[in-house]
Amino acid sequence: RGVRLRVLQGGRPVEERAPVLFDFRAHLSSVTPTQGLAKGTLVTLTGGGLDPMHGYVCAAAAAGHTNSSVVSAFNATTLVCLLAPFSSEDKDTSLVVFDQTDGRRVAGGPAFSFVEGIVFLSQTEGPASGGTVLAVHGTGFSATNTYALEFCDASGNCATSDPSLTTFSSRSLLTAVTPEWAFPAADALITLVVGGTRRPASGTTPWYYRESVSGFLPAS
Repeated sequence: RGVRLRVLQGGRPVEERAPVLFDFRAHLSSVTPTQGLAKGTLVTLTGGGLDPMHGYVCAAAAAGHTNSSVVSAFNATTLVCLLAPFSSEDKDTSLVVFDQTDGRRVAGGPAFSFVEGIVFLSQTEGPASGGTVLAVHGTGFSATNTYALEFCDASGNCATSDPSLTTFSSRSLLTAVTPEWAFPAADALITLVVGGTRRPASGTTPWYYRESVSGFLPAS
């Protein structure tokens, strides 16, 4: 929006030959969080100069791939976007916002990374002896990454599946084999492990390890 500029000398305005206007443009400076699930996530963009009377479109862009997203709320300094599912192979993106009223792009484009995420499992419980084959449905999986599942209960007991038994099927499907659970039967949360790195931002999925019998002692 144009703002008239005046030059003051000794506190008094200097005579102008013609009005001078300066355009204060809206800008974006940061995003919270800086990474989220490829299946879509809610982010808050902060900046300044946003007009509550204007409509905005938020999008993630990478390597020519743009995914328009929904703006759920905003004020003069804050814009809240629900990012749509992102299907590009490029996980590192920049977030861009367009003003629908005048068609201009809002200055600034904070960096954002999409991470792999688990949406649901083919089943939610299995024996403590392990060996259950799971279909892991999610988003953002890549054939070039190595995946495992970490199972942890509320007491801090954990077991991790064998990455060599995890198979990539598609960007939305993995198959994995549950590890043996050498602890009392318990509810556990599953965290995705990518290339040996835990990805808490990918979300956690509940799993129940039930008791199992692996064999019998011979009768005396």
